[in-house]
Amino acid sequence: MGTAVAHALLTRDTGPLTVVDRLTDRAEALAGSLNRQFGNGRASASAPDGLPTATPGADGLVHTSPAGVVAHHGLPLPADLARLGSWVVDVIYQPFEPSCWRAPGGAPC
Repeated sequence: MGTAVAHALLTRDTGPLTVVDRLTDRAEALAGSLNRQFGNGRASASAPDGLPTATPGADGLVHTSPAGVVAHHGLPLPADLARLGSWVVDVIYQPFEPSCWRAPGGAPC
């Protein structure tokens, strides 16, 4: 799902895009593929522990992992990384209400 979402974002001239995956080689492979298709520098890769440095200038965040669905409880990232004023999209199919909606302090997603 992440590949399709990344492709759609770059097709709509979003940029730059940081691909984050707990399997760093998978994030690097997707970022490389996106750069070959959309132009060098359009995508980069990061491990989850790199999120704090990857997100400060970000306008938004798109979540496409199973974290937060019924079988995978919890938030996909620390709630404080979803800053007020940025947008968050949680691409999920179940449950209807994602975990980040129930985060303490009312995370803005």
